[in-house]
Amino acid sequence: MVNTIQEPQSDVLRVTELINPPICKKLALENWETITADASEFLWSLLGTGIHSVLAKDETGVLIEKRITVEIIGAEHLLLSGQVDRFIEKTQTIADYKSTSVWSYLFGTKPEWEAQLNLYKYLLETTGRTVKKLTINMILRDWQMSKSVQADYPKIPFAVIDIPVWSADKINSYIKERVAVHQADPLPCSPDERWQRKSTFAVMKEGRKSAVRVKDTQKEAQVYLDTEVKA
Repeated sequence: MVNTIQEPQSDVLRVTELINPPICKKLALENWETITADASEFLWSLLGTGIHSVLAKDETGVLIEKRITVEIIGAEHLLLSGQVDRFIEKTQTIADYKSTSVWSYLFGTKPEWEAQLNLYKYLLETTGRTVKKLTINMILRDWQMSKSVQADYPKIPFAVIDIPVWSADKINSYIKERVAVHQADPLPCSPDERWQRKSTFAVMKEGRKSAVRVKDTQKEAQVYLDTEVKA
């Protein structure tokens, strides 16, 4: 099975590394030689690699899997690097392909996806091209035909979503802010970066599988238990 994880470089920030918490890059650099992973963790990556291989065919007026590396202005000896899936010259559109879940489609654009494509826009425009549109082509790996009759559920296992296009000032400010974060002492990941859900406290009743009530704090749950359940 192909390992799609690239070895980190101290003087290069890949687009995804710039977006991710700095502690991830720091730990990868420090422990690269000892990092191990189960092969099963790369199954979905393998699917994505296969999709990109099929799409990586020469087309007139289409730039395919173009890697661009540039110096970061104001950051000495530091490069920004990213690989654009597809750029359609005629419509000046960057199209990024993602093998993802239906939930990703239903919940809408992720902030990291928005940042990723706008950073690709920045990189591509350093080559003299103009980018006017950003899209994500979603291949929905867990799509179910039986649910396609539901109103909000995608009708086929494929969807295209438009990504907001940032101004040059917003992109430059984002890069400057993220570089500053990466150059400072890395902090532990925030709850949002760990996908941590808000803690809640369930009031349970003997013989019942579901919660009688869910409260935000243990104190609120205890009060409800004492006044409503035990009363």
